[in-house]
Amino acid sequence: SNSVTQYLVPELRKVINLWNLQVLKATQIFPVKKTVVAFEIFPDGSIKNIKVIEHDGEETMLYYPLIAIEKAGKLSPLPQAVLDHIRQEGLWIYIEFKYTKHR
Repeated sequence: SNSVTQYLVPELRKVINLWNLQVLKATQIFPVKKTVVAFEIFPDGSIKNIKVIEHDGEETMLYYPLIAIEKAGKLSPLPQAVLDHIRQEGLWIYIEFKYTKHR
């Protein structure tokens, strides 16, 4: 729904920016690969139930999305319009982190 999108865009930007910082700190060159992570955002904005759904790449790259989500800590509380849209306690999110060659 539109209310979910309006909530997620700025909130997930925080996670993506933290992930980018982790990747930029990497000194290695890695091929194009990806990691797909799922997590649940609860009404108070807390992030729980983080799961790696798919990982294709070096093992060290697996940890960058997890570190970014951990550093994001707590997101903004879910707005009422989002709470009205979801049928569970929390909002499940799937993010695909794609890696490109880094020099």
